[in-house]
Amino acid sequence: MDALETIRAHVASIIESDESREVKVAQKARAKEEEGYRIVNGGQVHGDAWDVHDWRTDEVIAEGTGREAMGALYLSERWWDIDVLGDDVPFDDPDPEPSDILPASLADALTMWASGHFIDAEMWLEATATH
Repeated sequence: MDALETIRAHVASIIESDESREVKVAQKARAKEEEGYRIVNGGQVHGDAWDVHDWRTDEVIAEGTGREAMGALYLSERWWDIDVLGDDVPFDDPDPEPSDILPASLADALTMWASGHFIDAEMWLEATATH
């Protein structure tokens, strides 16, 4: 396998791992919705202002100021924060064997890039597929 193929395989495995985790979190969200919970996300937007969005529609369902007010709101509603649902879903980070072609430091940098820039990574894979 040449250098480009090795890097492409690593990036593809990171994308696959991230997609697998997203599916698991979405399954947990569906289960909570079946129990009658609304899945939300949100938090501080600036200063002490915050907002809460419906996870599925991105509709703003609450906004305000102050941590205490937000905490009280979460306790008074049948909400689950999507980030909390994902807390115990592990990241299955690929851990390739370091090699002359893909040293560990480059593999780590690629992992950070592909995980943080999912769309760019997919576009890069498509653009380099013909090589």
